[in-house]
Amino acid sequence: MTELSILIEDFDRLEVGVVDELFALRRRVFVEEQDCDYEDRDGRDPGSRQVLGQVAGRLVACARILAERDGLWIGRIAVAPEARGAGFGRAIVAAALAAVAGDPRPRLMHAQAQLEDFYAAFGFRREGRPFLEDGIPHLLMRRPGDDAAAQRRP
Repeated sequence: MTELSILIEDFDRLEVGVVDELFALRRRVFVEEQDCDYEDRDGRDPGSRQVLGQVAGRLVACARILAERDGLWIGRIAVAPEARGAGFGRAIVAAALAAVAGDPRPRLMHAQAQLEDFYAAFGFRREGRPFLEDGIPHLLMRRPGDDAAAQRRP
């Protein structure tokens, strides 16, 4: 694999071809590979920000950022099977966190339980007990928001 190029864009500004590619990647990972029977097109993409990772113009990784009352939800994190092992998952999560830098709201996610240590490396901590989502054990994970006052200190 070559270098990953990252684009962060409002969903509503994405070209139709990119949206089709995004939904195809998410369907491939979540519905086909993980055998989840869920509706990816949940109506929450409009108004969201998308983090897109491309190699040679082809989408290989993605994440979605939703601004909600209780925080900034980072989810729909996916890496194409053939692109795994190159650090693209880390790059997408880092880019999503960079996209919300400076915001005081907490970062939240429903993480697959087997990825707890992966997300913990980014400062996320488990809250509560595991639960099933689409038949897969998940955890609510939280990372504190950025303290704007602390960022201004020398």
